[in-house]
Amino acid sequence: MKVEDVITGVAKLWAPPPRQTVCEWAQENFIVTTGANKGRFRPAPYQVEPINAIGDPAINEIVIMSATQLLKTITILVGISYVIARDPDPIMVVMPRDSDVGKFSKFRLAPMLREMPALRGLVSDPKSRNSSTTIDTKDFPGGPLIMTAAGSPANLAAYAIRYLFCDEVDKYPKSSGGEGNPIDVANKRTATFRGRRKRIQTCSPTIARESQIAAAYAETDQRKFWVPCPVCGKAQVLAWRQVKFEKKSDDLKKRAATAQYACEHCGALWNDVQRWAAVERGVWRADRPFTGAAGFWISELYSSFKPLRELVWDFLKAKDSPERLKVFVNTSLAEVWDVPGMAPDWKRLYDRREDYAYGKVPRGASFLTAFVDVQENPPRLEVEVKAWGKNGGENWSIWYEVIAPERPGPGGRPVRCTPADPEPWERLAELLTMDWPHADGGTLPIWVCGVDSGYMADTVYSFCRQWAQPAYGPAGAVVPSYRTVVPTKGGHNPFKIIENISSIDQSKLRGGLRIVTIGTHCVKQVVYDSLGKDKPLDEQPFPKGYSHHPSAYDETYFHGLTAETRIVTEAGAIEWHVTGRNEPLDTAVGNRAMYELCGGQRLSDAAWEALEEQRQQSAAPVVLPGQAAARVHDQREESRTVRPKWMS
Repeated sequence: MKVEDVITGVAKLWAPPPRQTVCEWAQENFIVTTGANKGRFRPAPYQVEPINAIGDPAINEIVIMSATQLLKTITILVGISYVIARDPDPIMVVMPRDSDVGKFSKFRLAPMLREMPALRGLVSDPKSRNSSTTIDTKDFPGGPLIMTAAGSPANLAAYAIRYLFCDEVDKYPKSSGGEGNPIDVANKRTATFRGRRKRIQTCSPTIARESQIAAAYAETDQRKFWVPCPVCGKAQVLAWRQVKFEKKSDDLKKRAATAQYACEHCGALWNDVQRWAAVERGVWRADRPFTGAAGFWISELYSSFKPLRELVWDFLKAKDSPERLKVFVNTSLAEVWDVPGMAPDWKRLYDRREDYAYGKVPRGASFLTAFVDVQENPPRLEVEVKAWGKNGGENWSIWYEVIAPERPGPGGRPVRCTPADPEPWERLAELLTMDWPHADGGTLPIWVCGVDSGYMADTVYSFCRQWAQPAYGPAGAVVPSYRTVVPTKGGHNPFKIIENISSIDQSKLRGGLRIVTIGTHCVKQVVYDSLGKDKPLDEQPFPKGYSHHPSAYDETYFHGLTAETRIVTEAGAIEWHVTGRNEPLDTAVGNRAMYELCGGQRLSDAAWEALEEQRQQSAAPVVLPGQAAARVHDQREESRTVRPKWMS
């Protein structure tokens, strides 16, 4: 052998590795060992920049909020293989559960270590006598690689690591064995590598305001993949609202087959070939300044493996099932799911108020309910009257009053009446005996009024006995007469609006009264779902169950209407956390339960027509036996409304 050849060989051994990005290295060395695209790694255009971020010294946090099978797992696998082969330092991979660790080690990591020439001989043989390599720990020069479950605080805190890969973070428990958030616990293990550490989080998003990946992405520079229109050339982020398909056919597959993507600038319709060509020319752009954390969001609309018709077919199959639609929104569109029942935006509700007359029943409504919340501090009754129409529970708030009268006290000074005094109940009786004018003529009485008996129950029972009581048919079906008043209490059933109606035997203890238990957890979700419906444009009909509010309602009302937030506990239980005065929400919940008690959701078209005929024939006030003549409500009654200081 010539001396020159020996020198050249030695020089190659001592030469530094070639300057390559992580993705360039992966194209030469990484082998895809699972899935439909086994073999040499060929990155999609949107995979290059997130993978290269692993080797970028300026980036210490990487957050990937992605649809399934696009970006998450491949980034983790390429990252692990690159670190072992080119930049060895301790690695930790955190999975939701122990079973996930085993599956990842056996079916993802082991084939990669076995089939990639660049990794052969670097990870110690588990059969070797001196090897500490196991299912969840792999030894390599500069290592180790530790894989652990998020619920194992001992493993999360046991090692100093430079590279932290947290996968499927939205499936992590809220706390790791009482030590706190698993991500926070694991992050502390990177402290000794400050300046060189790399922390990667990946997941599809889940529930709004609860998703850890969405919260982490919000703290990054929020990069999205922009693609140019093949017709006008203008760049855009692909969005589901731009997917167009035929809407009228009953054949879902035929509708899905018409799917095309519409440019948001020029309206040109793209087929799949044009969409994929646009993705090939796409680039990542950040929405916020870069401060060390790079965030990547991408949906299945960018996938070259899924035709648009299949994506639309997935949507059409899921759209009528909230649970299936949630999966589609999370895993295909990579968007958070806003759970019905979470507090809507009070300002949005305030801004969409309508100019119908306060105290007058609007067109489209056919019967009235009321609900009374009895409060101790300050002492008062709060009552709201709602009108209901046949459009799936569409409703109009027409009157809200805080009943807090005063009477002369010692020395002639006015003293606020309490619910133990007769005056508040006398005013409530006045409201219940009114006939409320309708926009189309005639009047309507209040059909059913509920009164919360959670405070001063005996006083509530005494008042309710003076009014008509409903007849209860089979399975709790109620047949109320006009001006029925029922005592209620709150329950916690998450699935029933009317949780229970006490038995006849129980009613004997209350002078014949039967208590209606309202499933407040369920009804609050129904009410918030109704409030979350969008107001239609132009002359389009209102959606089923839409809630209307008059312009006479002030900001305080809407703060109270949205004063509770739905929380899912670590154990999976539903709780509602009160953030302020919530009486408007309580009266809305009670009214929705009274609508259910009336069977409003079950009324036939013939029944709605009968209600309309009765209204048209109701020019004269109704007089009920044992009651004073009912009088027609005058809008001037508004002057009687008394509001405590907190509602001023």
